[in-house]
Amino acid sequence: VIGGLTGSGQSLARVDVLDMDQQKFVQHPFGKSFASLPYAVHGAGAVALGDDIYVLGGATGGKAKKGVFRYDYDLNAWVDYAVGQPDVKLPPLPNNADSVGASVNTMQGRIHYCFGQNGNSVADACYRLDLYGEPGEDTDAPLAWEKLSMGGVGKDVKPVAKAATVMVRGQTLSFGGITSNGKALKQTYMYSYCF
Repeated sequence: VIGGLTGSGQSLARVDVLDMDQQKFVQHPFGKSFASLPYAVHGAGAVALGDDIYVLGGATGGKAKKGVFRYDYDLNAWVDYAVGQPDVKLPPLPNNADSVGASVNTMQGRIHYCFGQNGNSVADACYRLDLYGEPGEDTDAPLAWEKLSMGGVGKDVKPVAKAATVMVRGQTLSFGGITSNGKALKQTYMYSYCF
């Protein structure tokens, strides 16, 4: 559990881990404290890719955060660079990628970030960050977010923020959430664009 809000509405920087042996959330797995985030945040996206955990966006005190961080187990710290490459910085979210409640998932070494929220509006854009590159690509090029084409997905696709999402067999399933008009949804949507 990464960041979040207190009952009084304050953002948190803490990280809690479910200890399966104790059947409770703790802040000190493996006998040491888990590093806090670089800043307090709520509504951030979080994904695991390989053995790494990434946190993207969120907000603090009503201000959008665009940072992208990776948890480094050896350092017990949140860092802003690629695995084993301190000189390869993780790019912040694009300016028009809204920061709160986005659907975030991974597939084939890529992070997908879709439908973030800013105030009452839900963005209708999706972005992809390819952390490993294609064989034969210029590996010296800086990491960058690529905006995905939404063409061909149909007019019935609803950008939905604050939904529970999971990717299975190349399709994203979205459970619940809210639309741009603030309407809460009970439906399950399936997005199956070609990533």
